[in-house]
Amino acid sequence: MDAVLSYNLTDLVPFGPETYHRLFARLNAALWPGPLLLPLVGAGLVVLAWRAPRGAGRVTAGALGLAWLWVGWDVLLGRFGPLLWAAPYAAALVWIQGAAMLLAGALAGATPARRGPSVGHGLGLLLALAGVVAWPLSAPLSGRPWIQAEVVGLAPDPTALLTLGLLLMAGGRVRWGLMVIPVVWLALSTAVHVAMAQV
Repeated sequence: MDAVLSYNLTDLVPFGPETYHRLFARLNAALWPGPLLLPLVGAGLVVLAWRAPRGAGRVTAGALGLAWLWVGWDVLLGRFGPLLWAAPYAAALVWIQGAAMLLAGALAGATPARRGPSVGHGLGLLLALAGVVAWPLSAPLSGRPWIQAEVVGLAPDPTALLTLGLLLMAGGRVRWGLMVIPVVWLALSTAVHVAMAQV
């Protein structure tokens, strides 16, 4: 039992920030021009959620569901799978979120999203913009090249932020259940970043 308790967070993450950022540089180069186009799609989803026309919930949930499924397949299994023992478990968690979003989109019907200003709507807008704009900008602002930027739809962290933001903007009872995995993901990601900083 003492041997198990002797492990710390850095023992579970076998790579540092340089390797992490290089993986995103390779991902972005391989999927070019996706890293340029997907933030525009994300911005379009934010505008759609803000304007809340009929059918907005279906479109945003469907797009986010596909993004989560892709992130699980390509990023977590394809890129991080060979490096991180927990990648298959993380991918399964992400796929559950993707399937839940697709199901929510299918069940959303053509009802409009909630309209009107509220604290949740404003917080949702800030989170969504953080995922679409601020997260990718963190690469050049921290001195890393643009090619290492994590963009929505290709990287899990900005995808989680956009998801939380759009769910808050949409309102409704179903949103709380759909927020669990993005919140858990961001907590796990924070732990991984803390561990990488210590490697």
